[in-house]
Order: sequence, then C-alpha cells, then structure tokens
Amino acid sequence: MSNKHFQNNHTRTIVVSCIALVIGILLCCSVSLGDLLSWFIGIAVALCGVMYVVNSILQKKTVLNADAVLGAILIAFGVMFIKDSLANIIIGFLPYLMIAIGIIVLGDAFLAKFVRNCSLAVFIIMLMVGTAVTTLGFCFMFIGAWQNALSIALGCLLIIISVYSLITTFVAKNK
Repeated sequence: MSNKHFQNNHTRTIVVSCIALVIGILLCCSVSLGDLLSWFIGIAVALCGVMYVVNSILQKKTVLNADAVLGAILIAFGVMFIKDSLANIIIGFLPYLMIAIGIIVLGDAFLAKFVRNCSLAVFIIMLMVGTAVTTLGFCFMFIGAWQNALSIALGCLLIIISVYSLITTFVAKNK
C-alpha cells in the first residue's frame, strides 16, 4: 500500500471520527437543550446548504450539478432539524433498526443451528442476543422515558468510538 493511500485513509478516518464526535456530543446535549439546539443545528445546516447552492450558481452558472444537489439536501435536512429535534429524528429511527437487526439475528440463529449445524452454545447465544436487541427496540419504541436514555447512550457511544478511533489513528500514524 502506498504512503499516499495510507494518508488518505487516515484523513478519512479523522474526518469521520470528528463528525461522529460532534454528533455524539450533540445527541447528549439535545436531551437537555431540546428544541433550542435543534433550531441552531437546523439553521446552520440550512445556511450551509444555501451557501452550496449560491456558490454553485456563481461559480458554475448552473444549478444542475453535485454542489447544488448537496446544497438542496442540506437545506432539506436543516428544515427537518428545525421542524423536529435532532434526538427525535435519530432516536425515532433506531428502534426500528434494532428490531430489524434483532429479527435478523434470530433468523440467523435458526439457520446456524439447523442449516449450518453450529453448536448449541452458539445457537443459544445468538437467540439471547437477538431477543435482547428486539426487546430493547420495542422498549425504546413504546416506553417514552427510554428514548432520552437511548439518546444519551447513543451519544456517549459515538463519543467513545470516535475518540478511540482518533487515538488509534494517531498512534498508527506515528509508528
């Protein structure tokens, strides 16, 4: 692998980790700041979108290009954040994702046991994980108080993963 490719991977990892860190902090803060934070985020994202569209019009003299489309998407997300809180948008999606993943793990447990002939221990562990993830998904969906806890837990998880990723990237880069 070339040195340039290595640096590009590190740059991407750093950028993605920083974005995940910011999203994690915002998710943790969105529980306490609520709609005020969503308004700030929405306005900032929409303004970035407007800047992309205006820049596209001024530089390329057209609105049918990647920058203008990205700007339109950012404007849409900005309006969505103004309309609904960041935590509600992300947390509203996660229970469905957890239920889907839990059902997939449950299905894979039965495939592992009866088609791939895995051991009983693997089957039981996969059943427990699938059942736990599916149950948590339903709890997050139907028990309102759990949604704030999910927002904070997801924010903390994103912060931990991004900090770990940044540390391991800089350690690997210095070797």
